[in-house]
Amino acid sequence: MLNNKKSLLSIFLVIALFTGAGCSKTEKPVKESSTANSSLSDGTSNVSASYELEYHNDTRFFKAEIEPKSDAEKVILDKFKIQINDKYDELSKLFIDSPEFNNQSQIYKNLFDEGEYAEAITIHSLKKLSEEEYSNNPDFISYNFMDTINKFNPYEFQVIEVNYTIKLTDKYASAAQWSNGNWTRDFIVVQEKENTPWRIFDIYGYH
Repeated sequence: MLNNKKSLLSIFLVIALFTGAGCSKTEKPVKESSTANSSLSDGTSNVSASYELEYHNDTRFFKAEIEPKSDAEKVILDKFKIQINDKYDELSKLFIDSPEFNNQSQIYKNLFDEGEYAEAITIHSLKKLSEEEYSNNPDFISYNFMDTINKFNPYEFQVIEVNYTIKLTDKYASAAQWSNGNWTRDFIVVQEKENTPWRIFDIYGYH
């Protein structure tokens, strides 16, 4: 009789183990994206939440009236901010590796030593252009924009229109081709490979 009870108990334990395994499914927790564009509770992105929108260098200043919504926009603001904070060596991190841009740091340093630099920059707007908008842009057409991009073959690219106001030192303003005033320029920013930093590929137009 005792043996029969032990046998029945063993059967119940086996059944309980199998039914329990079938009812409880172990799931791995979903990890929230840690990219710069992940949304916060207030609907902004990590980029905009942490970005320094105003920077002063003595009487000189950089100011962004809008927040960057992506790393693609942030790299453009960083480029303008460097024209005020004078950390010109950091320009190499913002542009693609190209003979056209590789000497930019030294050019800005030489201009600064000659008293030719920006005193104030205010960014008014950043607008990501649609394919239809940039395809009809005469600047892009004249520069064979798509041919150049296709040859470079980045993982992803964006065309971002930037409107800003700039004030230069008097010496710089008298010599600069595009001097003090309000300007709109079109930045081509690229991600060369997946998960690589966004960088400036080219800049078109002054209007």
